[in-house]
Amino acid sequence: MIYDLTEKQAEIRRRGIEFAREYIAPYAEEWDRAEEFPIELFQRMAEEGFVGYPFPKKYGGMEGNYLEYCTLVEEVARVDASAALVMCLNASLVTNPILIAGTEEQKDKWLPPLCNGEYIGCFCLTEPTAGSDASNLSSYAYLDGDEYVLNGEKIFIQHGNVADISVVACRIAKKEGGRPRISVLVVDEMKNRPGVKQMKLENKMGIRAATTGRIEYRDVRVPKENLLGEIGTGFRTVLATLDGGRTGIAAQALGVAQGAFDRAFEYAQARHQWGQ
Repeated sequence: MIYDLTEKQAEIRRRGIEFAREYIAPYAEEWDRAEEFPIELFQRMAEEGFVGYPFPKKYGGMEGNYLEYCTLVEEVARVDASAALVMCLNASLVTNPILIAGTEEQKDKWLPPLCNGEYIGCFCLTEPTAGSDASNLSSYAYLDGDEYVLNGEKIFIQHGNVADISVVACRIAKKEGGRPRISVLVVDEMKNRPGVKQMKLENKMGIRAATTGRIEYRDVRVPKENLLGEIGTGFRTVLATLDGGRTGIAAQALGVAQGAFDRAFEYAQARHQWGQ
């Protein structure tokens, strides 16, 4: 896509192009065949500042604008769609709901490690019986002393099998006997938290290096301080998060289309048929 860029924005695009050529293009096919999350690529992207690029510096981000961020996503996706998802999932679906609904203490606790690549995050909305109908969630939690007890199953969760922290949409009743309302809990320290089971979905049709998981939460105890916003405000947080994520998805789609055109054009110039 052609649009006017400032000198800084053009430099960001060049950085994306050079990074993709050096660190992604030579290995993309290998990663795809292995169907394993490329942790070294993710960490290198974090070192470059790409993972937390659009977020405030006080939370570990680069405080870049979204046009610059989208040019980065586009250039990475132009070489490999999986790598683009590896780069932008933390920013689009994990960090955003914390920024939108979190307290200052929650932001200080979780945003820096998400922006600097210390944590791999995942966004847990879809369930076996609730996909596009996001309001039909059956995962639930109840307050027991100073902790929520979470039960449910999430599926088709990007990076769910490798995540350190999950943002989970579930139903919580405000008081005993009340109507459970959609809310959002942050489940951190997933790999060490009893009751969390993370599994990888195998044999995806594509974008296989950006692994997809299934997560079971069985009587998982979560500190009540991990509630994002208030009970019942979770659906608004989810919708706002998805709106922000669609910006990155659009940039990915544009990059994939540009990459496909590049390859088709190169082939069209080299193909010989009927003597021409």
